[in-house]
Amino acid sequence: MLKITMTSTPMGESWTLYGRLSTPWVNELKASWKRQRSAVEKCKCIVNLDDVTFIDKSGERMLRSMLQEGARFIANDLYIKHVLDRVRGCSKNRKPAPKNDERSTSEQAGRRIRQKRVGLT
Repeated sequence: MLKITMTSTPMGESWTLYGRLSTPWVNELKASWKRQRSAVEKCKCIVNLDDVTFIDKSGERMLRSMLQEGARFIANDLYIKHVLDRVRGCSKNRKPAPKNDERSTSEQAGRRIRQKRVGLT
C-alpha cells in the first residue's frame, strides 16, 4: 500500500510518500505526479521518502523520472539512500572488479588454493 500526501506552498511543492513504492501503486503515483505537475508551473518539488519501506524496479523507474523532472528527495533510511544512489547512477562508493590480469599474485594463489580444496582443478 502507498499513501501520497501533497502540499503546495508559494515556494514549491512537498510530497510525502508512505509505504511500499511497488508495481500496483506506482501507477497511482505516476498519475498523481503527472496531474499535479501539469497543473502547476515547473516549481521546486521536494519528495520525502522517510516513510517508504520498499521500492521495486518500477518504483525506481518512477523515482528516476521524477528526478529528471527536477524533484529532490529526502531520505534518512540507509536502504532508501542506497536505492536513490542507484537511481541517480552514483558509483562513487563502488570499485570495479579487477580483471584477472590485474589481480595480485597473492590473490591468484589464494584462488588456486580454494579451487583445489573444492576440487575444481
